[in-house]
Amino acid sequence: MSTTTITRTRRDALATVFAYAVAGLALVAHAVSAVLDGWPSGEVVLEVTSRPEGLRQSLVLDAGELADGALVSLRAAAVTEWALTALVLVLLTTCVLRLVRGEVFTRSTARWASAAAWATASLLIVPSMLRLGATNWALQTVPDPDRWRADLVGEQFWYLYVGMMTLSFLALVLHRGARMHEDQEGLI
Repeated sequence: MSTTTITRTRRDALATVFAYAVAGLALVAHAVSAVLDGWPSGEVVLEVTSRPEGLRQSLVLDAGELADGALVSLRAAAVTEWALTALVLVLLTTCVLRLVRGEVFTRSTARWASAAAWATASLLIVPSMLRLGATNWALQTVPDPDRWRADLVGEQFWYLYVGMMTLSFLALVLHRGARMHEDQEGLI
């Protein structure tokens, strides 16, 4: 590989790390804003679908009217989502930094990519399950609760799903590359 190609690869990789850092800062700003501004306001926003129209919308409820368990579960879903998102960013950053160090096709890098795929899968499932039960519980406090249905799968689910599948594919490529690298060691 030429010096120009190596320099370009490192520059691109470090730009990716910078993008992950910016995303991490945005995540922290969002979480702090939600905790300091949104939670004390006494309002809870639920993503629901109205019946029979089937329109997806945000339903704002007074937190004081909700059962304590529903409110705790909704807050736990938000915190879990933030923590898992941060974990995915850290794992992906670690993969890219290993690339910068020239450790592309190693078992360790492949494991980091696999961990990122599993963390993304957890990000798809865990907060959604916490939010679904709590949303249904919270909807029991509104007038005409049968008019609303909790949304389990929104648009963001599909983006995360495609991202998780892409990370899974990347991990498979890295695992295969690591095996090939070990098989070829000393032959070239």
